[in-house]
Amino acid sequence: NAEYMGGSKVCSLMARLFRTAKRVGTTAVHYQFDLTVHELRYAHGGANQEPSFQVTWQRGPKVAVSKDRPSERGLAKWDQTLSLMCTLYKDSKTGHLQEKASKIIINQLPENVFKTKLKAVGTIPLDLAEFANEHAPPQTKTVPLDKSLLKNGTLSFTIRSRIMGHGEGSEHDAMSEMSFNAASQASHDEDEQDLDGFDSAELDRQLSPPPSLAAAAPHASPAKTPSVLLSPGAGGPSGELKRELESTRLRAEELEVKLRRMEVEKLQAVEKLRHETESIQHRCGQLEESLAKSIRERTQLEEDYRKRLDGFHDEMDSVEMKLEDAVAEGKKKDEEIELLQEQLLDKQRELDELEEQRVDMAAEFDARVTALQNEIRELKAEPAPAKPDRASLGGSQREIKELQETLRETQNQLKEVTAERDRQSIQLRAVSEEINS
Repeated sequence: NAEYMGGSKVCSLMARLFRTAKRVGTTAVHYQFDLTVHELRYAHGGANQEPSFQVTWQRGPKVAVSKDRPSERGLAKWDQTLSLMCTLYKDSKTGHLQEKASKIIINQLPENVFKTKLKAVGTIPLDLAEFANEHAPPQTKTVPLDKSLLKNGTLSFTIRSRIMGHGEGSEHDAMSEMSFNAASQASHDEDEQDLDGFDSAELDRQLSPPPSLAAAAPHASPAKTPSVLLSPGAGGPSGELKRELESTRLRAEELEVKLRRMEVEKLQAVEKLRHETESIQHRCGQLEESLAKSIRERTQLEEDYRKRLDGFHDEMDSVEMKLEDAVAEGKKKDEEIELLQEQLLDKQRELDELEEQRVDMAAEFDARVTALQNEIRELKAEPAPAKPDRASLGGSQREIKELQETLRETQNQLKEVTAERDRQSIQLRAVSEEINS
């Protein structure tokens, strides 16, 4: 394991040396890039497929992560700005910037809250050198996803840049390193080391032996053979002993350098493990809090559902009782209406009979009046005798009085019939109004 770690360290140092060689004749320029993520669109697969997404912007170990956003009908919106600070290298002769690769990763959150691994559903490669122009306006793009698991997936974003002053961005770089440990499980590609800021002096410091050994043997080097450190004329037992001693000392220096490298790598591994552990613990705490919140919300929803169901049952019972009362009251009203209609028919028949009686009495009265008038005219037409006797005169007067009395009785009967008819009409009108109401 130590040999493997040592070989990995050597490969890393060789890569740094190669990059340092590439940057000869260039000038380092520090930029801050701001990426505003707008929205993700894709072909919606149905009502049951509404996942949540997260956007990760990665440049080597530097990572910026967005908030989780749910999708609805194939659309997830953020309007959130992510920032990365990187060192770009400008050619001193041409003024062109060297390529600085980064990528945007679209991660789908697991539907099961007990699962923490994110699923990369698409990526977008970005060369930051194309956007490193602080005088240019922000660029808004809608780019289709590479290696996309979403049908017709596109991401809309706006990117801008500005040149950083000396010493700016150190705190942001440290936070980006911590964000990388928290989001490393979502990446499906090989990590790329960002070696910006390393120079040849830093590499020489990491490869040099400890100061104590360097002071003890300032001219010693692990790459040299022991024979060059001895004089050509040395011989005999003391010369062999010196050569063995020198070889042992050089071997001890090599072992101490390896041991120091292993200790540094161990400290780095422990620090990385600590960051990952803290990230996992933080994620577990978030999941536990989310689970507890989901349980509370479900309990509240069940309670609200029970209350609404009980209220619905109460309303149904009340409506049924009102319906029964209305049906009973309707039957009662129907019976009362039928009774009033019968009474109305009876009153109508009585009114018709009274009207017939009034007509008959009026005809009889008219006949009597006509007869009396004829008798009066006949009496007036007869010549008056010279000396009427008292008996005939008294008889005529009695007859006239009897006729007048009969006339008055007939008029009174006619008034009574008319009053009875009016009273029956009033009662009939009242019954009709009651039926209508």
